[in-house]
Amino acid sequence: MPLADQEGKRPHHLLVIFLILIFPPAAFYILWKYKGYHSWLAGLIWTAGLIILVYTLALNFLVLPYITRAISVAGVGALAGDNKWVWALLIFSIAQIIFGFYLRRVFKQQGDITRWMMIVCVCIFVLDYVFPGLIYGQITGQIYSSLGI
Repeated sequence: MPLADQEGKRPHHLLVIFLILIFPPAAFYILWKYKGYHSWLAGLIWTAGLIILVYTLALNFLVLPYITRAISVAGVGALAGDNKWVWALLIFSIAQIIFGFYLRRVFKQQGDITRWMMIVCVCIFVLDYVFPGLIYGQITGQIYSSLGI
């Protein structure tokens, strides 16, 4: 399979999908550089926002109450109830999905995405990697500290 499409102007779409899964910064560079892939950005933003939203909702409403109950029943401590960062992540993921809809509408109207929108997309993708990791790490740290580990 060639690494470029038939015109030879941009990388093959399967390579881009592979890079999104394995090494996202390279995929984001390709999405930035080649205008033929700008239409993918709204779908990627929706997908990432939806994954974070579903995972965070499950964590906040299914997993954490169970862990809190288990820790209190075991009598080894109490899990801190401060989950404002989880709510911040929920709001961020909802805003990300809304921005994806906006981006899709702009792309359909203009046929292209402006440079500042591309910068916003890159910032969202960076925050998608940094923000959840910090919050989930904080929750895991709270669990370990309440268990005395």
